[in-house]
Amino acid sequence: MSNNQSIETIPKRIKKSSNLAQRIFTALTAGTALITLIIVSPWGLFGACVLISMVGLLEFYKLIDLKIYRWETIFTLAFTLFVWGALAISLYQGKIRFEFIAVGVLALPAISIILLYEKAEKTAVQTLSLLSFSQLYIVLPFLLFFISAFDIRYKAFQDYHFEIPLGILLLHWLSDTAAYFAGKMMGRRSLFPRISPKKTWEGFAGGLIGNLLLGWLFEVIWDQSAFNWIVIAFIVAVMGLYGDLVESMIKRNLSVKDSGSILPGHGGILDRFDSFLLAMPAVFVVQLLFGT
Repeated sequence: MSNNQSIETIPKRIKKSSNLAQRIFTALTAGTALITLIIVSPWGLFGACVLISMVGLLEFYKLIDLKIYRWETIFTLAFTLFVWGALAISLYQGKIRFEFIAVGVLALPAISIILLYEKAEKTAVQTLSLLSFSQLYIVLPFLLFFISAFDIRYKAFQDYHFEIPLGILLLHWLSDTAAYFAGKMMGRRSLFPRISPKKTWEGFAGGLIGNLLLGWLFEVIWDQSAFNWIVIAFIVAVMGLYGDLVESMIKRNLSVKDSGSILPGHGGILDRFDSFLLAMPAVFVVQLLFGT
């Protein structure tokens, strides 16, 4: 390699080093804040879930070029806040108010009726599908994440167990981090080249092994007999991988690199929580079916 070529690679190395430092700083500051909110109070967890899910929705609507000022979009955002409000009332009263939450079944008919009055609406089916998908893909996982911290059969918002959301979050972060560094150091065999060429089997193995070890540690230090952390660690690693791939598929389809720029070094909320979005519903189902 010539001296000129060596000099040309220096800015690239500096950029990569700067980006890694930025990623670490963002992860430490934002992660510490989120962990503190979860440990201190269920209201801290509640506020974090509301904020992250709403920002995630706005990111998604911007990605698909769905105008925020359109009535159907405004209604969908208002509906999301209504559901979170119903959960806030339930948390305050100590029991789930199903009569409020059940209003959610009216969302789909209401959006459909709004689209009916959009005279220039030529993509009603697409708009309706995307708005409905945004609720299932982004909001639902955070609703389940919040509910999972309480009674295993979800009859009441009592006996807050911060260990559950904290453990799920730490498993999610460790899986991503271990997979990233294992892939960087040992990655050889591409896992899903059509969607994400940089994902490797070695990276996935590193994330899975790291998660299983952390799950075993949670089993030792936390007395949560109703929660099998090793099983949850496996689910988070496997479904988290698919969550990452699904978001990569969405971004590739939309020809964008990141979902946003709110998290320096990481991109957007959807970039940081992509694996969580698919893993959390699976974790919830296992907890619901096999918890005691």
